[in-house]
Amino acid sequence: MTGRPSPTLLLAVAAVLISALDGALLVQRQDDAVASVDGAADVASPGPSASPSPSAAAETLQEQLERIARLVAELRGLPDADLPVVRYVSRAELADEVRSELDAYSVADADRDARVLVALGVLEPGTDLRALILTAYSEQVAGFYDPEVAEIVVPSDDTSHRLGRLDELTLAHEIGHALVDAGMGLVSMDLADDAGEDAALAATALQEGDAELVMAQYIQEGFSLVDQLALAQEMVGLVEQLDALTALPPYVQQSLEFPYIEGFAFVQALHERGGWAAVNAAYADPPTTTYEILYPDAYLAGFDPVAPPPLGDPGRSWTEATTIDMGAADVRLLFGNAGVDGDGPARLARADRAASTWRGGTLRLWTQGEGSAVAWHLAHVGGSAFCTALRGFYDAAIVGDQLVEDTDTGATWDGPRQAAAMACDDTTARLAMAPDLATASRMLTP
Repeated sequence: MTGRPSPTLLLAVAAVLISALDGALLVQRQDDAVASVDGAADVASPGPSASPSPSAAAETLQEQLERIARLVAELRGLPDADLPVVRYVSRAELADEVRSELDAYSVADADRDARVLVALGVLEPGTDLRALILTAYSEQVAGFYDPEVAEIVVPSDDTSHRLGRLDELTLAHEIGHALVDAGMGLVSMDLADDAGEDAALAATALQEGDAELVMAQYIQEGFSLVDQLALAQEMVGLVEQLDALTALPPYVQQSLEFPYIEGFAFVQALHERGGWAAVNAAYADPPTTTYEILYPDAYLAGFDPVAPPPLGDPGRSWTEATTIDMGAADVRLLFGNAGVDGDGPARLARADRAASTWRGGTLRLWTQGEGSAVAWHLAHVGGSAFCTALRGFYDAAIVGDQLVEDTDTGATWDGPRQAAAMACDDTTARLAMAPDLATASRMLTP
């Protein structure tokens, strides 16, 4: 799906919008209190002209679509855009279409990703990663915008009735994508063929964060207080339902959610500084790393990543399978999910600190039959603290490996599943994993 916006994941949307709903309801209560004190409860505050949605609106589905599109266009500052094409399908048909969209994620791609994630300790050996992701998307997707045909696909089992609150919000999200595409074009569609994974994730985070902020604003302007309260309850129930569905490994689930949750925070930061004009400017000069998504001030200051240190290779009998950009998001997610030692908050804080010192990173995978050799090399400004964090990550991630050697500049581990070697200084780090320690050690030497 590289170069295409991700389908809207319900669980990620719910996580963002529960927060947005809390804020919207708080603002509403404050406004009500002020209006009561001032005796001006009947005076409407200025804002978009489209009326809020009553709980039981007497409108057709087409009228609802037109109202949603009109309000989203006004909220997003793109009022002259044409009404996007919307195609309604059953929920079963939506799941089928999403699976079809994901066919581009091949068995070979999934095998390469699984090998890497197993070596890094966030996926159990033998896991069918492709099947997990396909099932999760078919369960969690609420709709999607297809930029190749400029069409929005949303579920509606009965097109003779208007959409419910959650589906209305989904449609607002997708209309946001369609209006931005018509007005400025989507960054993910303009990426060069050689753009890396981190750049693609950053572009997707900009786009999804944009649509998430539209949804957060839509809650306040498009729903009455009664609907906001009902929506809050529906969101809580939705999270509970989705938690009971396919249990993705935490790293995989959080990677899928990243564009929505962290993208929302990034776009919100830009919007607070300069409104939608600042967000629009990001489409002309998009972030190219997830470091910039996590740290918007770095994006605004003009961040440039650093090339990581060179690597060796495991030897002639190995075949290089892939090279992957590993960004600050990967550091934070990997370090934050390593181990089950009950040290959750402290571990996440350490992961955040390590990600904040990332400056560049690449991972390379070699294969030899069922064997895998993985080398991760990074540029950082974390000094010895980053080296300590990297050592702690591997200690926690691979249960059963024993620390063989530990020095100021590196470490080695050996165990029944794999061996590993690390070399680290104040600005560079290398971590290599292979079936045996000799192979892993060769990968550290350029």
